[in-house]
Parts: sequence; structure tokens; C-alpha cells
Amino acid sequence: MTAPNRDKFSQKRVIVTGASSGIGLALVRQLDTQGADLMAIGRRAASELPPDFPQIGYQSLDVSAGDTGPQLVELIAARGWDGLDLIIHIAGIGHCRPVADEDAASIAGTVATNCLAPITITHALAPHLARASGAVVFVGSAAHKGASGFPVYAATKGALAGFARALRSEWRGRIGVQILHPGPTQTAMHDRAGHDPGRLRALFLSADDAAAAMLRQIAAGRSPQKTGHGAVLRMRAVRMLAGGR
Repeated sequence: MTAPNRDKFSQKRVIVTGASSGIGLALVRQLDTQGADLMAIGRRAASELPPDFPQIGYQSLDVSAGDTGPQLVELIAARGWDGLDLIIHIAGIGHCRPVADEDAASIAGTVATNCLAPITITHALAPHLARASGAVVFVGSAAHKGASGFPVYAATKGALAGFARALRSEWRGRIGVQILHPGPTQTAMHDRAGHDPGRLRALFLSADDAAAAMLRQIAAGRSPQKTGHGAVLRMRAVRMLAGGR
């Protein structure tokens, strides 16, 4: 896999949330190889990270707690950054169950992580982004238009997409804003959500491929964007039907 738009991210000051697993982890690894100056945010303790996690600034923070924005402002100051070139909001949670089976705490946690956190963090970091003429990337989901079995998750991603569209218009010419909608990807999120995709899992993109596609789209600056899963899924479906892999 070739590194997309290497020069685009070299020496750029970048924050990635949800960086300890899945697509977030893949993004951090690829950005590190491209020379980005990275700050990675995740729920896991540093001691729980994979052994090959890049030797970069990692902060164990729970974005759903509501105070991550001010903490990041302090971390940026401690890092000596005089601006922020890019933040990628990829931290997210969800549950596969009917809304009748949800509980208030679970709903609040999903809304806080997927919707409130990226909004409040973006609000706190706006001056730093403006100083560098930077960009903010919200990671939505193909479920943002609705997904049976994931009503609360779909609602949060739909709300995030609306916020991103409005912000892109409001900040035009000052701060770049993108909303990317990844399709099905081979991460542990489905297992944590209680969803078994069965044989369809074989059609999903790897986290590395999804991350590479996202970095190409971030470099291009277009929004909204799907991450190119459609063509890959069709190709893999044809192979499965033909008896291949």
C-alpha cells in the first residue's frame, strides 16, 4: 500500500481522537510514516496500546467526559504548538439493538461520544485551527441516513453530518471542514456493538485500506465524501459469488 499524499501531512500538527484501535489506529500509523507531528487521543491506557504503537504523544482521555476540549488546549500549549493544522474526530461507539432495548445511560454515552464531543472539542480548538488555517475532519458513517438496528448510532452520525455541513459554510475561507462517511470496515466495533455481520464481514475493507482512502480524501479537501467502499464491496461480492476470496 503506497502512502497517499505524503507531502500533504509532513510536519503538520495533527490530533486524532479514537486513536487506540480500529481506523483511528491505522490513521495514526500512516500519518506517522508520513512525517506528521502527531497527538493521539484514546480511551485505552498507554500500557494497553499495541506494542508497535508509534512513539508519539499519546493521551488517554475519554472524550465523552465533556472536558476534553480544555484539556487539549492545555496539551497544545505544553507541546509548544502555536496552531493546529488538522484534527480528525474518529472516536465513536454504538450498539446494535432496537431503541426499545436501549437505556438512558447508553443513549447519553453514545450521544456524548459521537456528537457532543466532536462539537465541543472543535469549539475549544477553533482559535488554534484558525491560527494555522487548518482543517477539521468529522468521521461520520454510511449509517448517517439511517440504519436498521442502530437507531441511536445513526441519529448521532446524522446530527454530526448536519453540524459539519453548517460549519463548512460558516468557516469557508478560514478553516477547512470535511465530513467523511466510511463504509463497513474490519474493526472490533461490530463486536463491541453486539452485531455479527456473518459472511458479509469478508466484504469489509481493512482498517488500513479505509484509513488510506480517508487520507486521500482529506488531502483533496472535498466534502462530504464516502470512502470508496462501494467499488471494493462490489468487487469482493463478485469474487465470493465466483467461489473466490
